[in-house]
Amino acid sequence: MVKQKIIAQQHGPNPFFRMEYLSNSLMYELHNSIIVPLDLQSLNTIQRIAFAIEKEINKDPDREIVEILKKVKSPCVTELLQDLSKKPVVNLRHNLAFKALVLVVRNWPKKNYHVHISDLIDGEFVMKQTGARPVLKYNYRTSRLHNNDDWIQNTDQFIAAYKYVLKQMQEDNNLWAQSRINPYKKFNGKSHKSRLINMHPFLHKLQLTAQDFSEHQYNETGLKPEYKFLASLNRRKYARENPQHFLDIIDQLVDIKQKHKGSQLDDYLYGIDICGGEIMDWEWQNNQRTEYGWKLFEALNRAADSGLQIVTHLGDMKNYNEKYLQDFITNPERIIISMLDYFKSYIENLNCLTRIAHATVLHDRFGVKDYIKERQKAILKIIKDKGIILERCYYDDIRTLKDLQFKTPVYNWKKQSINFVLGIDGFIHDTKGHYDFKTAPDYDAISLSQWLILLMLAAPKNEGWTVNYVRSKTSMK
Repeated sequence: MVKQKIIAQQHGPNPFFRMEYLSNSLMYELHNSIIVPLDLQSLNTIQRIAFAIEKEINKDPDREIVEILKKVKSPCVTELLQDLSKKPVVNLRHNLAFKALVLVVRNWPKKNYHVHISDLIDGEFVMKQTGARPVLKYNYRTSRLHNNDDWIQNTDQFIAAYKYVLKQMQEDNNLWAQSRINPYKKFNGKSHKSRLINMHPFLHKLQLTAQDFSEHQYNETGLKPEYKFLASLNRRKYARENPQHFLDIIDQLVDIKQKHKGSQLDDYLYGIDICGGEIMDWEWQNNQRTEYGWKLFEALNRAADSGLQIVTHLGDMKNYNEKYLQDFITNPERIIISMLDYFKSYIENLNCLTRIAHATVLHDRFGVKDYIKERQKAILKIIKDKGIILERCYYDDIRTLKDLQFKTPVYNWKKQSINFVLGIDGFIHDTKGHYDFKTAPDYDAISLSQWLILLMLAAPKNEGWTVNYVRSKTSMK
């Protein structure tokens, strides 16, 4: 941060250099597979390129970012654009011109539709809270690297983590965000009944934390962010423990929403997010919903009637039940068809659904056979007819921009006029030493700003992926 202050003293106030928590991705670079600090000359180069890019964008933002970059005279930009689609993303993001793009896009006020807490907490923060290095877990089923959040043993520790996440949202200029938070915490009680009772005080503390944070930022900057939350319930975890408990949690949220109608808590408790593995036996058997599956839909309809928005994870190829993983290797088409049929049943019968996260199974790369394509087409038509919004997050197994274009369905969704929004899901926070290329060479933290940049750089030419269009997907307007 000292180097940032030097730049400010030399060149006056700089609207780009404003970040504290997310600065490491800009202040360090990859050199011979080791992360090292940038020198002052490089930081100044980033600043100059950022201003040049911003100036060029302002001339005509209805252009694709690659065309805009071609107008910026800089060896770093030339290097960035050379063989752009083939470069590893982790290396691409250490180019100074890419870092300049980060400064530009961070300056855009943004909406972040998909935020988790535990995967936004870095090792440095955990060490400050506990005095111990956190456990870094790699999930081979999902290919995701994430923190072990067992260190959170009480509400105060969770609130500290939540504040840290809100600070990151602020630093990336995410002035509107919906965090996925599970209110049915183990530390809120030893019994099912006590956990249900303590959901309200826990949610109330979250509301006060977000409210105080927003008001403090308004007093400092004149901008008042909206940081609300969804009660994120894992369909596999809680239904597996006791399916009735899962329904009880939903009904308790309905009770809280109804009893506090018109209050600040009513405003901040936005909705319910159903996440976790799909096609559970207790919910879906013999290609149809079980009695419990229909009870779940009835509970979610009651929640919607109380004013809670209903969001769900569906069609996430990385988040289905483990027992399907080996089957997918031997018979992928059968699993894809099962997921598509489950997906279709969900959206046909749950009329209160407003948003769907991920929906990877709808990508045309899985529709290699006509009967699969027909199922995908039918589902997308229902989504479009019902006005359901799809959420798309960054996938952490992206290797190159060509890989990103192949694996990310949003490019086809745009062609089909499917409404979608963007978020970051969860990422390991940018940090210079704890989660770096030495421990995870193919994984690096990513902010919403960087996700937008990668989408623009990987976008097909002449298909309308202009700066204005991408900005509209997370716009505050």
